[in-house]
Amino acid sequence: MEQVKVILWLAVSTEAQADDEKNSLPTQEKEARELVEREKWEIVDILEVPGHSRRFIDIHECARAMRQKGIDAFDKLLSHWEARDFDVLIVRDSSRFARTQALNSYVVERTIDIGARIFSLSDGWIDQGNYRMWISMSGYSAATEIDNLKKRRKFGFDARVKRGLPANHSVPSSHCVIRDPHSGDAKSVELDESKLQMWRDLATLILEGLSWRAIHTEMYDRFGYTNELGEPFNYPYFYRLVTNPGFWGHIARNFKKKSKGPWIFEEGEPVPEGVEVHYNMWSPVWTGDLAERIKSELRRRMEVIKGRAKPEETKPFTGLFICGGCTYNLTYASKGSWQALR
Repeated sequence: MEQVKVILWLAVSTEAQADDEKNSLPTQEKEARELVEREKWEIVDILEVPGHSRRFIDIHECARAMRQKGIDAFDKLLSHWEARDFDVLIVRDSSRFARTQALNSYVVERTIDIGARIFSLSDGWIDQGNYRMWISMSGYSAATEIDNLKKRRKFGFDARVKRGLPANHSVPSSHCVIRDPHSGDAKSVELDESKLQMWRDLATLILEGLSWRAIHTEMYDRFGYTNELGEPFNYPYFYRLVTNPGFWGHIARNFKKKSKGPWIFEEGEPVPEGVEVHYNMWSPVWTGDLAERIKSELRRRMEVIKGRAKPEETKPFTGLFICGGCTYNLTYASKGSWQALR
């Protein structure tokens, strides 16, 4: 009698789950190996998904996304299906394959179609006789579990915002989280008083019209500011900081780095689709007339810059002048000590 060849499928959705004692990859592998040893089967491959979403419809799209993160589980499974070189696919439970009914169904049907079987450590054997029923029940369960998880996360986010706390437990470097000395729980968010002079000097450079690409160098050359390693801050640091809603005292959810606009610092401005903002939740870095002057300069960089000029590289007057001959917007140019609008 030929020895039964098996593949172990080990998967978690987040990196935190990868270390969770109950659901961790080592725990899943231990349980699967105990079954293999008891049945005297042969393991031909172990496929791991150490913290990656499986909420995809198309398996090739999911495999591609995983591949970019250095995870080859679906790539290998596709190869094993093609080679038909295993008899049993062992999995912890139905939610480990996928978080959508479509992808879960594909994995199950493809495995059964090549003549193999699935053994779920939670549900037992899945074969020609019951796989359609298992697809229906497990696919619905896996997808519903994620939907409920998203609802719980939304509820948790709303609860934290009501307390004036960030959604993802982190704040920009301009602020700090104040914690209860006994429990360690977050209580409030306050300005980091030790950095106020840095922000005054940063405001000076912004209002002078220096480009973001020049500001990080000038913060070091003129004022001597360095990062924790004693080195000059890199280019994106101050740009990302000032275009972070938290820097202005607002809490934003689903905020993408490319979703720049006046909404970041000004309530009442159009907010990008999918972004949720709660304004004035803690103290902003700049207030009063200084804040209004900086907002005006940021608006110029975000809204007025035309032609090939970029907001992060703009100089004073860039985009504000139009050539009388060709009607193109003039942009800043320099070479050595020579500077001009062209």
